[in-house]
Amino acid sequence: MTIAFMAMVAAIISEGISLRAGLWLLPRLLLAGMGSVLQWYASEVRGAGDLRFYAAVQAYSALVLLLALVFPKRYTRTSDLAVVVGFYALAKALETLDKPIFAVDIL
Repeated sequence: MTIAFMAMVAAIISEGISLRAGLWLLPRLLLAGMGSVLQWYASEVRGAGDLRFYAAVQAYSALVLLLALVFPKRYTRTSDLAVVVGFYALAKALETLDKPIFAVDIL
């Protein structure tokens, strides 16, 4: 999810601000996203479970995506961004409800 979000942020920057900036940021954003997951994993191994960097990466990328809704669009179908934000909200809700969902006995 983090890799997809970082790519989406780079695409939004490419579309709304500058193609050059978006392409320059893409590998850096991908590394930041992967780094946040690796840092989270390393903290889990140590027993700390520190999600701050991972949460910050997600929060700031969601903020960029929301801000992109107010900037003028260059291309068609950029309103699909609202669908992406909706799916992200659904993913976060399901992530929050992991335990109750997995506790449901469907058989």
